[in-house]
Amino acid sequence: MHNPRIGSIVQTISVIPFAIPWVVVGAGLQLVTKSVAPELFGTFWLLAAATAAIAFPFMYRAVESSLLAAGAVRLSEAAATCGAGPVRTLVRVVLPAIRGGLVSGALLVIATAMNEFALAKILTGVSYETLPLWSARHFVSRTLGDPNALAVVTIFTFGLLFTLSALVVWLGRGRVCASMATAPVQKGTTP
Repeated sequence: MHNPRIGSIVQTISVIPFAIPWVVVGAGLQLVTKSVAPELFGTFWLLAAATAAIAFPFMYRAVESSLLAAGAVRLSEAAATCGAGPVRTLVRVVLPAIRGGLVSGALLVIATAMNEFALAKILTGVSYETLPLWSARHFVSRTLGDPNALAVVTIFTFGLLFTLSALVVWLGRGRVCASMATAPVQKGTTP
């Protein structure tokens, strides 16, 4: 379950979206898509792939931290000792142990995807309208619809993300205290 060679490659890949501005990523994808697969340009699938690429570091870091905190290597070894196969170990042991990291990462990905304006504008133009593009259109031109709709959508989006954040905190609040209380004390340390 643990491969150090792949780990260093994935960590390097996860830094790239932080090092390269998203506008540059969008422009690069636009150039490549127009020459390699022009039928994908301006589609939802290209936007979804680009969003996944820029949101990857957020999910990766959250899941990696959860895996390290849960001791996934020891958990999988213990499950294998008990006779569990790799799929059963993943589904019944590892995923429940890292549930908080998965939810936190998903929340970060959703927040990133809902807030990305430049990438959506570059890759889809006017053919696909995301929430930021819709908000910008209503902000610039009040004749296209109810100007109060922008305020309602902004408040709704904030409320949704706040509720999801509160749910993540609520789901993880008892687990941290319980794991701290049952953690073994190592020799030479004070409790």
